[in-house]
Amino acid sequence: MGQVLLRGKWCRWGANDALYIRKRRLITNAVTTVLAVEEIMRACTPALAAQIKHPEDLANVRCIPDVSDWEVWARSVMPTQKFVARGPGFSLYSIAVQQALMAAGVLIGRRSLIQRYLDSGELVAPLDQSVALGMVIASWKLPGGKGNRMVAAVEDALMQLA
Repeated sequence: MGQVLLRGKWCRWGANDALYIRKRRLITNAVTTVLAVEEIMRACTPALAAQIKHPEDLANVRCIPDVSDWEVWARSVMPTQKFVARGPGFSLYSIAVQQALMAAGVLIGRRSLIQRYLDSGELVAPLDQSVALGMVIASWKLPGGKGNRMVAAVEDALMQLA
């Protein structure tokens, strides 16, 4: 039996090697593998990024609001300045990402959710100032999973996603 925090939900695989998504607590006797350290960063199209040379320039562009991530980022990167994200808000994060891909504004994104767009160059991180959230994305595996090829395959797949 193993678990992983994937996209904010606990995922578990069991005897059937099926992956179940549910909220769970950390298993205390499990082997932990850190897949990624979660951080937030701004992301936008390269054309929009060309307008952003300093954090203060964000006041002159649309910033796609988020419930709290912009506040956390601004407190860390711009501690002496007040910043409020101005721009279109979306109830689903996937829609906010799609809007950023269409140059509707600067997205505050969690690296684990936008890394593929950064890797492809569709989105870039202007100023490249990310802020660690103090959270990790990790897999947990009970001692009984050691040597299990299916568990290893799931772990390898999760490493590729992270």
